[in-house]
Amino acid sequence: MPWHLTPGRHQPTSLREALLFEKWSRTLRVCLMADFYARVAGRGSRSESVLR
Repeated sequence: MPWHLTPGRHQPTSLREALLFEKWSRTLRVCLMADFYARVAGRGSRSESVLR
């Protein structure tokens, strides 16, 4: 498991690491939300599932 995925084991020691982690976590969150909304929308409309 990468160090930045292990909470408490390693604190960001530089601004670059902190920004990299923030960017990664935000990207993951957006991907999860997009996937969630695609699934919900896919129940009522088959056109949304083409995106997956």
